[in-house]
Amino acid sequence: MALLESGELQAATLPDPLSSLALQAGARLILDDTAHPEYGTSVLAFSKAVVDQSPRAIAAFLRAVEKATVEVNADPSRWASLLSDNRLVPAPLMGSYELPAFPLASVPTEAQYADALAWAMEKGLVTTSASYAESVNAGFLP
Repeated sequence: MALLESGELQAATLPDPLSSLALQAGARLILDDTAHPEYGTSVLAFSKAVVDQSPRAIAAFLRAVEKATVEVNADPSRWASLLSDNRLVPAPLMGSYELPAFPLASVPTEAQYADALAWAMEKGLVTTSASYAESVNAGFLP
């Protein structure tokens, strides 16, 4: 953000609320993924050892995340003081920043997984293919 503001960086991909702050400071919006929430995701991953050793803990964690998501989505304004107290939103945005709706828990489709895997292999980020069934487990969803 500092490099963008100083002009040392011409473009940046910023998560919210930093993107809102940059726009407020005069940045120009080039691409906005909020119109396509299916493309912007958060990923939670657990090693096979943790999945094998602690499946109940994983399920409990995911239930807690889902409960929090439902509560935040039900009344986003309720969390304004939490955002402020924990400095999760920059001070210039307090009072005007609105939390976005957060998606409920899901797993990628097999086609989405295959697309991401092909891209990662093409870029040399992954050298060994892993099947969808080996990598994605919807059984932990709340």
